[in-house]
Amino acid sequence: MILMQLFVQAVTPFRHASMHPLEEQLCRAWPPKRWADVTVLVAVSGGADSVALLRALLAVRQPGRGRLVAAHLNHQLRGEHSDADAAFVADLCRRLGVECRTESIAVAQTVRGGEGLEAAARRARYQFLAATAAAIGARYVALGHTADDQVETILHRIIRGTGIAGLAGIPQLRALMLPLADSQPAQSSRAGQGVLQLATDIEGNMAEGHAGSIEDLQGQLYGGHSPPGWQPGATLIRPLLSVWRTQIIEYLDLLGQPYRQDQSNLELNYARNKIRRQLLPWLAAELNPAVAQSLLRLGALAAEVQAVIQPIVEKLYSQAVEVHDARRASIDRRVLIGQPRYLVREVLIAVWRCLQWPMQAMGFEQWDALADMLLAPPGSPETTSRTFPGKVQAELDDDRLRLERLQT
Repeated sequence: MILMQLFVQAVTPFRHASMHPLEEQLCRAWPPKRWADVTVLVAVSGGADSVALLRALLAVRQPGRGRLVAAHLNHQLRGEHSDADAAFVADLCRRLGVECRTESIAVAQTVRGGEGLEAAARRARYQFLAATAAAIGARYVALGHTADDQVETILHRIIRGTGIAGLAGIPQLRALMLPLADSQPAQSSRAGQGVLQLATDIEGNMAEGHAGSIEDLQGQLYGGHSPPGWQPGATLIRPLLSVWRTQIIEYLDLLGQPYRQDQSNLELNYARNKIRRQLLPWLAAELNPAVAQSLLRLGALAAEVQAVIQPIVEKLYSQAVEVHDARRASIDRRVLIGQPRYLVREVLIAVWRCLQWPMQAMGFEQWDALADMLLAPPGSPETTSRTFPGKVQAELDDDRLRLERLQT
Protein backbone atom coordinates (compact mmCIF):
# COMPACT_ATOMS: atom_id res chain seq x y z
CA MET A 1 0.00 0.00 0.00
CA ILE A 2 2.82 2.39 0.91
CA LEU A 3 4.57 1.62 -2.38
CA MET A 4 1.34 2.35 -4.27
CA GLN A 5 0.99 5.73 -2.50
CA LEU A 6 4.59 6.61 -3.39
CA PHE A 7 3.94 5.66 -7.01
CA VAL A 8 0.81 7.84 -7.18
CA GLN A 9 2.72 10.78 -5.69
CA ALA A 10 5.49 10.31 -8.24
CA VAL A 11 3.23 10.41 -11.29
CA THR A 12 0.75 13.02 -10.06
CA PRO A 13 1.53 16.59 -11.26
CA PHE A 14 2.73 18.86 -8.49
CA ARG A 15 -0.05 21.09 -7.14
CA HIS A 16 -0.36 23.26 -4.08
CA ALA A 17 -3.17 22.32 -1.71
CA SER A 18 -5.02 25.62 -2.17
CA MET A 19 -4.08 27.15 -5.48
CA HIS A 20 -5.58 30.47 -6.54
CA PRO A 21 -7.38 30.48 -9.94
CA LEU A 22 -4.74 32.86 -11.31
CA GLU A 23 -2.02 30.42 -10.29
CA GLU A 24 -3.96 27.60 -11.93
CA GLN A 25 -4.13 29.56 -15.18
CA LEU A 26 -0.40 30.21 -15.01
CA CYS A 27 0.28 26.50 -14.50
CA ARG A 28 -1.84 25.58 -17.51
CA ALA A 29 -0.08 28.13 -19.68
CA TRP A 30 3.41 27.26 -18.40
CA PRO A 31 3.61 24.02 -16.37
CA PRO A 32 6.11 24.52 -13.50
CA LYS A 33 7.75 21.19 -14.31
CA ARG A 34 9.12 22.74 -17.51
CA TRP A 35 11.12 25.39 -15.66
CA ALA A 36 11.86 23.71 -12.33
CA ASP A 37 15.49 23.00 -13.24
CA VAL A 38 16.39 26.14 -15.19
CA THR A 39 16.96 29.79 -14.38
CA VAL A 40 14.06 32.15 -15.09
CA LEU A 41 14.57 35.91 -15.32
CA VAL A 42 11.40 37.77 -14.34
CA ALA A 43 10.98 41.35 -15.56
CA VAL A 44 9.54 43.34 -12.63
CA SER A 45 8.60 46.97 -13.14
CA GLY A 46 6.84 47.24 -9.79
CA GLY A 47 3.41 47.50 -11.41
CA ALA A 48 0.54 45.15 -10.63
CA ASP A 49 1.04 42.78 -13.57
CA SER A 50 4.73 42.07 -13.03
CA VAL A 51 4.41 41.89 -9.24
CA ALA A 52 1.58 39.38 -9.59
CA LEU A 53 3.69 37.36 -12.03
CA LEU A 54 6.59 37.19 -9.58
CA ARG A 55 4.36 36.24 -6.64
CA ALA A 56 2.53 33.58 -8.68
CA LEU A 57 5.75 32.04 -10.01
CA LEU A 58 7.10 31.80 -6.47
CA ALA A 59 3.83 30.21 -5.34
CA VAL A 60 3.68 27.46 -7.97
CA ARG A 61 7.34 26.61 -8.59
CA GLN A 62 8.39 23.04 -8.03
CA PRO A 63 11.51 21.88 -6.21
CA GLY A 64 14.44 21.71 -8.59
CA ARG A 65 17.84 23.06 -9.55
CA GLY A 66 16.41 26.19 -11.13
CA ARG A 67 16.07 29.66 -9.64
CA LEU A 68 13.97 32.77 -10.12
CA VAL A 69 15.80 36.06 -10.59
CA ALA A 70 14.08 39.44 -10.85
CA ALA A 71 15.25 42.22 -13.16
CA HIS A 72 14.35 45.91 -13.04
CA LEU A 73 15.46 48.74 -15.31
CA ASN A 74 15.14 52.33 -14.13
CA HIS A 75 14.51 54.33 -17.33
CA GLN A 76 14.96 57.64 -15.49
CA LEU A 77 11.93 59.05 -17.27
CA ARG A 78 9.79 60.03 -14.27
CA GLY A 79 12.30 61.50 -11.86
CA GLU A 80 11.77 60.52 -8.24
CA HIS A 81 8.88 58.26 -9.22
CA SER A 82 11.25 56.08 -11.29
CA ASP A 83 13.66 55.92 -8.37
CA ALA A 84 10.81 54.97 -6.06
CA ASP A 85 9.81 52.15 -8.43
CA ALA A 86 13.37 50.78 -8.33
CA ALA A 87 13.50 50.99 -4.54
CA PHE A 88 10.12 49.24 -4.27
CA VAL A 89 11.25 46.34 -6.47
CA ALA A 90 14.52 45.96 -4.57
CA ASP A 91 12.67 45.89 -1.23
CA LEU A 92 10.04 43.47 -2.54
CA CYS A 93 12.70 41.03 -3.72
CA ARG A 94 14.56 41.31 -0.42
CA ARG A 95 11.38 40.45 1.47
CA LEU A 96 10.64 37.52 -0.85
CA GLY A 97 14.21 36.22 -0.81
CA VAL A 98 14.62 36.69 -4.57
CA GLU A 99 17.83 37.80 -6.21
CA CYS A 100 17.32 41.12 -7.98
CA ARG A 101 19.36 42.58 -10.85
CA THR A 102 18.88 46.32 -11.42
CA GLU A 103 20.28 48.96 -13.71
CA SER A 104 19.61 52.63 -14.37
CA ILE A 105 19.75 54.22 -17.84
CA ALA A 106 18.94 57.78 -18.91
CA VAL A 107 16.78 56.60 -21.80
CA ALA A 108 15.96 60.13 -22.98
CA GLN A 109 19.64 60.59 -23.85
CA THR A 110 19.74 57.43 -26.00
CA VAL A 111 17.01 58.35 -28.50
CA ARG A 112 18.21 57.83 -32.06
CA GLY A 113 17.27 59.83 -35.12
CA GLY A 114 13.67 59.16 -36.09
CA GLU A 115 13.09 57.10 -32.93
CA GLY A 116 10.45 57.99 -30.38
CA LEU A 117 10.99 57.95 -26.62
CA GLU A 118 8.80 54.86 -26.21
CA ALA A 119 10.84 52.97 -28.82
CA ALA A 120 14.08 54.01 -27.13
CA ALA A 121 12.77 52.78 -23.78
CA ARG A 122 11.76 49.48 -25.35
CA ARG A 123 15.20 49.09 -26.93
CA ALA A 124 16.97 49.83 -23.62
CA ARG A 125 14.69 47.46 -21.74
CA TYR A 126 15.34 44.54 -24.07
CA GLN A 127 19.07 45.16 -24.16
CA PHE A 128 19.08 45.08 -20.36
CA LEU A 129 16.96 41.93 -20.14
CA ALA A 130 19.02 40.15 -22.79
CA ALA A 131 22.33 41.07 -21.21
CA THR A 132 21.11 40.05 -17.76
CA ALA A 133 19.71 36.76 -19.06
CA ALA A 134 23.06 36.00 -20.69
CA ALA A 135 24.97 36.96 -17.53
CA ILE A 136 23.02 34.59 -15.28
CA GLY A 137 22.45 31.84 -17.87
CA ALA A 138 18.66 32.23 -17.87
CA ARG A 139 16.67 29.86 -20.06
CA TYR A 140 13.53 31.99 -19.94
CA VAL A 141 12.67 35.69 -19.63
CA ALA A 142 9.15 36.04 -18.21
CA LEU A 143 7.00 39.13 -18.83
CA GLY A 144 3.69 40.05 -17.21
CA HIS A 145 1.50 40.95 -20.19
CA THR A 146 -2.18 40.13 -19.64
CA ALA A 147 -5.32 39.50 -21.67
CA ASP A 148 -6.09 43.23 -21.39
CA ASP A 149 -2.76 44.03 -23.04
CA GLN A 150 -3.63 41.59 -25.82
CA VAL A 151 -7.03 43.19 -26.43
CA GLU A 152 -5.56 46.70 -26.46
CA THR A 153 -2.81 45.63 -28.87
CA ILE A 154 -5.22 44.02 -31.34
CA LEU A 155 -7.59 47.01 -31.30
CA HIS A 156 -4.69 49.45 -31.64
CA ARG A 157 -3.44 47.59 -34.69
CA ILE A 158 -6.89 47.53 -36.28
CA ILE A 159 -7.12 51.31 -35.85
CA ARG A 160 -3.65 51.95 -37.29
CA GLY A 161 -4.00 49.35 -40.03
CA THR A 162 -2.66 45.81 -39.99
CA GLY A 163 -2.81 42.44 -41.72
CA ILE A 164 -3.65 38.93 -40.62
CA ALA A 165 -0.30 38.50 -38.89
CA GLY A 166 -0.71 41.69 -36.88
CA LEU A 167 -4.21 40.68 -35.78
CA ALA A 168 -2.70 37.73 -33.93
CA GLY A 169 -1.52 40.17 -31.28
CA ILE A 170 1.22 39.61 -28.72
CA PRO A 171 3.01 36.24 -28.98
CA GLN A 172 3.11 34.08 -25.88
CA LEU A 173 6.48 32.60 -26.83
CA ARG A 174 9.35 33.70 -29.00
CA ALA A 175 13.05 33.07 -29.23
CA LEU A 176 15.18 36.05 -28.30
CA MET A 177 18.11 36.46 -30.64
CA LEU A 178 21.70 37.00 -29.55
CA PRO A 179 24.66 38.17 -31.63
CA LEU A 180 27.05 35.28 -32.21
CA ALA A 181 29.79 37.21 -30.43
CA ASP A 182 27.59 37.44 -27.33
CA SER A 183 26.38 33.85 -27.32
CA GLN A 184 28.41 33.07 -24.19
CA PRO A 185 27.26 34.42 -20.82
CA ALA A 186 28.33 38.02 -20.34
CA GLN A 187 30.30 39.17 -17.29
CA SER A 188 27.93 42.05 -16.63
CA SER A 189 24.78 43.58 -18.03
CA ARG A 190 26.84 46.30 -19.68
CA ALA A 191 28.85 43.64 -21.48
CA GLY A 192 25.71 42.88 -23.43
CA GLN A 193 25.17 46.30 -24.97
CA GLY A 194 23.81 45.66 -28.43
CA VAL A 195 22.44 42.28 -27.41
CA LEU A 196 18.91 41.75 -28.60
CA GLN A 197 18.86 44.79 -30.84
CA LEU A 198 17.09 42.53 -33.27
CA ALA A 199 14.46 41.55 -30.74
CA THR A 200 14.01 45.21 -29.86
CA ASP A 201 13.42 46.08 -33.51
CA ILE A 202 10.99 43.19 -33.78
CA GLU A 203 9.03 44.37 -30.75
CA GLY A 204 8.79 47.75 -32.43
CA ASN A 205 7.59 46.09 -35.61
CA MET A 206 5.03 44.16 -33.60
CA ALA A 207 3.75 47.42 -32.17
CA GLU A 208 3.15 48.51 -35.74
CA GLY A 209 1.32 45.26 -36.54
CA HIS A 210 3.98 43.77 -38.80
CA ALA A 211 5.08 40.84 -36.67
CA GLY A 212 3.89 37.30 -37.24
CA SER A 213 1.35 35.29 -35.33
CA ILE A 214 2.10 33.39 -32.14
CA GLU A 215 5.75 32.90 -32.99
CA ASP A 216 7.08 29.56 -31.86
CA LEU A 217 10.65 28.41 -31.54
CA GLN A 218 10.90 27.03 -35.05
CA GLY A 219 11.80 30.46 -36.40
CA GLN A 220 8.52 31.80 -37.72
CA LEU A 221 9.71 35.28 -36.93
CA TYR A 222 12.50 35.09 -39.48
CA GLY A 223 10.83 33.02 -42.15
CA GLY A 224 12.67 29.98 -40.79
CA HIS A 225 16.10 31.61 -41.12
CA SER A 226 18.26 33.22 -38.44
CA PRO A 227 19.52 36.71 -39.31
CA PRO A 228 23.19 36.99 -40.32
CA GLY A 229 25.39 36.97 -37.22
CA TRP A 230 22.60 36.05 -34.80
CA GLN A 231 21.50 32.89 -33.02
CA PRO A 232 18.63 32.00 -30.65
CA GLY A 233 19.18 32.98 -27.02
CA ALA A 234 16.75 32.72 -24.11
CA THR A 235 13.04 32.22 -24.67
CA LEU A 236 10.73 35.11 -23.91
CA ILE A 237 7.46 33.93 -22.39
CA ARG A 238 4.28 35.72 -21.35
CA PRO A 239 2.43 33.20 -19.15
CA LEU A 240 -0.35 35.58 -18.02
CA LEU A 241 -1.81 36.33 -21.46
CA SER A 242 -5.03 34.52 -20.54
CA VAL A 243 -5.41 36.42 -17.25
CA TRP A 244 -7.48 39.61 -16.99
CA ARG A 245 -6.26 42.67 -15.10
CA THR A 246 -9.22 42.44 -12.70
CA GLN A 247 -7.94 38.99 -11.72
CA ILE A 248 -4.47 40.45 -11.18
CA ILE A 249 -5.77 43.10 -8.78
CA GLU A 250 -7.98 40.62 -6.94
CA TYR A 251 -5.00 38.28 -6.53
CA LEU A 252 -2.75 40.98 -5.13
CA ASP A 253 -5.47 42.24 -2.81
CA LEU A 254 -5.93 38.72 -1.48
CA LEU A 255 -2.20 38.49 -0.78
CA GLY A 256 -2.13 41.94 0.76
CA GLN A 257 0.59 42.74 -1.76
CA PRO A 258 1.12 46.42 -2.63
CA TYR A 259 2.33 47.52 -6.05
CA ARG A 260 3.36 50.69 -7.85
CA GLN A 261 1.09 52.70 -10.12
CA ASP A 262 2.54 54.50 -13.12
CA GLN A 263 0.67 57.82 -13.30
CA SER A 264 1.58 58.16 -16.99
CA ASN A 265 -0.92 55.35 -17.66
CA LEU A 266 -3.65 57.85 -16.77
CA GLU A 267 -2.56 60.44 -19.33
CA LEU A 268 -4.83 60.53 -22.38
CA ASN A 269 -2.24 61.96 -24.77
CA TYR A 270 -1.06 58.40 -25.44
CA ALA A 271 -3.09 56.36 -27.96
CA ARG A 272 -2.85 53.19 -25.85
CA ASN A 273 -4.27 54.99 -22.82
CA LYS A 274 -7.15 56.40 -24.87
CA ILE A 275 -7.97 52.89 -26.07
CA ARG A 276 -7.82 51.47 -22.55
CA ARG A 277 -9.63 54.23 -20.68
CA GLN A 278 -12.06 55.62 -23.26
CA LEU A 279 -12.57 53.55 -26.42
CA LEU A 280 -12.89 50.05 -24.98
CA PRO A 281 -15.28 51.11 -22.19
CA TRP A 282 -17.40 52.99 -24.76
CA LEU A 283 -17.51 49.99 -27.10
CA ALA A 284 -18.50 47.71 -24.20
CA ALA A 285 -21.19 50.10 -22.96
CA GLU A 286 -22.69 51.14 -26.29
CA LEU A 287 -22.11 48.32 -28.79
CA ASN A 288 -20.96 44.99 -27.35
CA PRO A 289 -20.45 44.16 -23.66
CA ALA A 290 -18.22 41.25 -24.74
CA VAL A 291 -16.04 43.31 -27.09
CA ALA A 292 -12.85 42.30 -25.27
CA GLN A 293 -13.62 38.60 -25.66
CA SER A 294 -14.53 39.17 -29.32
CA LEU A 295 -11.16 40.81 -29.98
CA LEU A 296 -9.34 37.97 -28.25
CA ARG A 297 -11.22 35.48 -30.39
CA LEU A 298 -10.33 37.44 -33.52
CA GLY A 299 -6.67 37.34 -32.50
CA ALA A 300 -6.79 33.60 -31.90
CA LEU A 301 -8.39 32.98 -35.30
CA ALA A 302 -5.82 35.20 -37.02
CA ALA A 303 -3.05 33.23 -35.33
CA GLU A 304 -4.55 29.98 -36.63
CA VAL A 305 -4.68 31.36 -40.17
CA GLN A 306 -1.11 32.63 -39.95
CA ALA A 307 0.02 29.22 -38.69
CA VAL A 308 -1.34 27.71 -41.91
CA ILE A 309 0.27 30.37 -44.09
CA GLN A 310 3.67 30.47 -42.39
CA PRO A 311 5.07 27.12 -43.63
CA ILE A 312 4.19 28.10 -47.20
CA VAL A 313 5.99 31.42 -46.77
CA GLU A 314 9.03 29.69 -45.27
CA LYS A 315 9.24 27.29 -48.20
CA LEU A 316 9.00 30.09 -50.75
CA TYR A 317 11.57 32.09 -48.79
CA SER A 318 14.06 29.21 -48.80
CA GLN A 319 13.58 28.72 -52.54
CA ALA A 320 13.66 32.36 -53.63
CA VAL A 321 15.68 34.46 -51.19
CA GLU A 322 19.44 34.75 -50.99
CA VAL A 323 20.86 36.87 -48.17
CA HIS A 324 24.31 38.15 -49.08
CA ASP A 325 25.06 40.10 -45.89
CA ALA A 326 23.33 42.36 -43.38
CA ARG A 327 22.68 45.01 -46.07
CA ARG A 328 22.06 43.01 -49.23
CA ALA A 329 19.67 40.34 -50.42
CA SER A 330 18.22 39.19 -53.73
CA ILE A 331 15.01 37.39 -54.65
CA ASP A 332 14.51 34.98 -57.55
CA ARG A 333 11.41 36.34 -59.26
CA ARG A 334 10.79 33.08 -61.14
CA VAL A 335 9.90 31.32 -57.89
CA LEU A 336 7.27 33.87 -56.91
CA ILE A 337 5.65 34.75 -60.25
CA GLY A 338 2.24 33.12 -60.23
CA GLN A 339 2.02 32.99 -56.43
CA PRO A 340 -0.78 34.84 -54.60
CA ARG A 341 0.18 38.44 -53.87
CA TYR A 342 -0.39 37.92 -50.15
CA LEU A 343 2.31 35.25 -50.04
CA VAL A 344 4.66 37.45 -52.07
CA ARG A 345 4.22 40.30 -49.61
CA GLU A 346 4.80 37.93 -46.69
CA VAL A 347 8.09 36.76 -48.24
CA LEU A 348 9.18 40.38 -48.62
CA ILE A 349 8.27 41.11 -45.01
CA ALA A 350 10.30 38.06 -43.95
CA VAL A 351 13.34 39.51 -45.73
CA TRP A 352 12.97 42.78 -43.81
CA ARG A 353 12.65 40.91 -40.52
CA CYS A 354 15.62 38.70 -41.21
CA LEU A 355 17.86 41.63 -42.08
CA GLN A 356 16.55 43.82 -39.25
CA TRP A 357 15.56 46.58 -41.65
CA PRO A 358 13.17 49.23 -40.23
CA MET A 359 9.54 48.40 -40.89
CA GLN A 360 7.62 51.13 -39.08
CA ALA A 361 7.21 53.22 -42.25
CA MET A 362 6.53 50.20 -44.48
CA GLY A 363 2.77 50.07 -44.93
CA PHE A 364 0.56 48.14 -47.33
CA GLU A 365 1.24 50.60 -50.15
CA GLN A 366 5.01 50.04 -49.92
CA TRP A 367 4.78 46.25 -49.65
CA ASP A 368 2.39 46.13 -52.60
CA ALA A 369 4.68 48.36 -54.69
CA LEU A 370 7.51 45.93 -53.99
CA ALA A 371 5.26 43.06 -55.02
CA ASP A 372 4.50 44.90 -58.28
CA MET A 373 8.22 45.10 -59.03
CA LEU A 374 8.77 41.48 -58.11
CA LEU A 375 5.89 40.13 -60.18
CA ALA A 376 6.33 42.38 -63.24
CA PRO A 377 6.61 40.26 -66.43
CA PRO A 378 9.81 40.63 -68.48
CA GLY A 379 9.81 43.75 -70.66
CA SER A 380 6.94 45.41 -68.78
CA PRO A 381 7.11 49.16 -68.11
CA GLU A 382 7.06 48.66 -64.35
CA THR A 383 9.47 50.71 -62.24
CA THR A 384 12.90 49.08 -62.29
CA SER A 385 14.38 50.99 -59.36
CA ARG A 386 12.90 52.53 -56.23
CA THR A 387 14.03 53.56 -52.77
CA PHE A 388 11.83 52.50 -49.87
CA PRO A 389 11.65 53.77 -46.26
CA GLY A 390 14.80 53.03 -44.30
CA LYS A 391 16.88 53.80 -47.42
CA VAL A 392 16.33 50.36 -48.90
CA GLN A 393 17.07 50.38 -52.64
CA ALA A 394 15.17 47.88 -54.80
CA GLU A 395 16.32 47.20 -58.36
CA LEU A 396 15.11 44.76 -61.00
CA ASP A 397 17.94 42.78 -62.60
CA ASP A 398 16.64 40.25 -65.13
CA ASP A 399 15.18 37.41 -63.04
CA ARG A 400 16.11 38.85 -59.67
CA LEU A 401 14.97 41.69 -57.45
CA ARG A 402 18.04 43.06 -55.70
CA LEU A 403 17.64 44.79 -52.34
CA GLU A 404 20.26 46.88 -50.60
CA ARG A 405 20.05 49.07 -47.54
CA LEU A 406 22.10 52.15 -48.28
CA GLN A 407 24.42 53.66 -45.67
CA THR A 408 22.54 55.94 -43.28
